[in-house]
Amino acid sequence: MLVEAKNLGKTFGQRRAVDDLSFTLAPGKVTGFLGPNGSGKSTTLRLMLGLDVGDGETTFDGKPITAYDDVTTIVGAHLDAKLFHPQRTARNHLRMLAAEADISDDRVDEVIALMGLTSVAKARPKSFSMGMGQRLGLAGAILGNPNVLLLDEPANGLDPATIHWLRDFLRAYAGLGRTVLVSSHLLSEMELMADDLIVIARGQLVANEPTSSFIDRSTRNDVYVRSADDAQLLDVLTAKGFTARMSDSGLSVLGLDTDTVGHIAFETGLRVFELSERRASLETAFLELTSNAQEFETGGAK
Repeated sequence: MLVEAKNLGKTFGQRRAVDDLSFTLAPGKVTGFLGPNGSGKSTTLRLMLGLDVGDGETTFDGKPITAYDDVTTIVGAHLDAKLFHPQRTARNHLRMLAAEADISDDRVDEVIALMGLTSVAKARPKSFSMGMGQRLGLAGAILGNPNVLLLDEPANGLDPATIHWLRDFLRAYAGLGRTVLVSSHLLSEMELMADDLIVIARGQLVANEPTSSFIDRSTRNDVYVRSADDAQLLDVLTAKGFTARMSDSGLSVLGLDTDTVGHIAFETGLRVFELSERRASLETAFLELTSNAQEFETGGAK
């Protein structure tokens, strides 16, 4: 299902939390939703679902969510790991959601097993850890086998094994042709999970592109070379119009591959002791490309 967010906006007092934000989510992909703290991610998700009143609209295959009779089969959302009645058992919490959407108890039990909640199905969520609360929230989101999943920080509080399970689950869910949007501050995990990225800062769009191309934009993608005379090689590279600088007892060369750098060194008559391609991580690219748009800056200890 194609999801289009068009000109979303929301103001709190004098602060513009989301500012004319537009993007498209493609089916069959996991799209990562990234931004610094306070960038407007959670508000954006609430606007998409109609939970907050603001500017713009979001359409699901060309229609607003209110145009669908059975919303549960269209979109499932998990925005808060603690959004349940503390005295109601996990199973009864899901049965309550299922009753509203005319979903059978068999499906409730199926989802409980799928989320690994069978042993705590009769327990009250008030005693749940953050991780178990996340599982219960995700169980509620997928009850109706929705075409679209919108998830806000679903990996918070999960142990490494469960994060790995969540990644595999969401990729498999998208692989069925579903549309998945997931926000997270776990950038190393998002690099493994997300096909595409939407990056916002101060409520405005920074990027909407494949994860690989976003990382490619980092200036930390380079070729590292260490030769018999790095200063001479630097002079040769700059004379040819290439970008290079001294780095880590060698040279950092931008915009070239290892074959080209090695060939230039050979033509110059220089022995090469080390030659490798260095690729930025998503974390590096994200911090670099949003460094001027952090809502809250961190300072050193005083």
